[in-house]
Amino acid sequence: MPSARTFTEADIKKVFRLIAAKRHKERNKAIFALGIASGARACELASIRVDQVLNNDGEIADEVVLSSEQTKGRRARQLYLGGKARDAVKEYLQYRYKVANLREINEKNFRTCVPLFATQKAQGFTANSLVGYFSRLMKEANIRGASSHSCRHFFATSLAEKGVSPSVLQKLLGHTQLSVTQKYITVGAHTLRKAVDLI
Repeated sequence: MPSARTFTEADIKKVFRLIAAKRHKERNKAIFALGIASGARACELASIRVDQVLNNDGEIADEVVLSSEQTKGRRARQLYLGGKARDAVKEYLQYRYKVANLREINEKNFRTCVPLFATQKAQGFTANSLVGYFSRLMKEANIRGASSHSCRHFFATSLAEKGVSPSVLQKLLGHTQLSVTQKYITVGAHTLRKAVDLI
């Protein structure tokens, strides 16, 4: 099976513009933003619950512990959420629960042991339904060779270009072997030019 295309910055902007023009834009923007900003797999995005990302104090967690049932390969792992990922989740939860301050979600005893991303029927996505959503989105955006996995490739390549070591990327992506992580990194002409300028 061919490797998924790595998104370009132009691809990312194109997808966000497309999402903004569609129904469920708040949810779908958060799904896509969390995918590219955390490197989460589709099965992980589909299985994350609100109570895993929302702390008792109403803040978005910077680390989500995924159980073995939520990951590929049945290995528990941590998913780290940087500022962009936390902002996307916060904005979505404010919209979803109709609150200005996320602390209100806990204070008003809203149910939080529910999927973070729910379908229009208020059910959680399955891994396959989320992969299908990404497939339709990429087709509509006319980004050939892209899939839900392109988010992980973009995440890995972007961090590698900023100097993050392969062993750190391996941990962030939840890989057991460094050789798998290396397949996620696309080395472009820009990176090669920067490398030779180091001499």
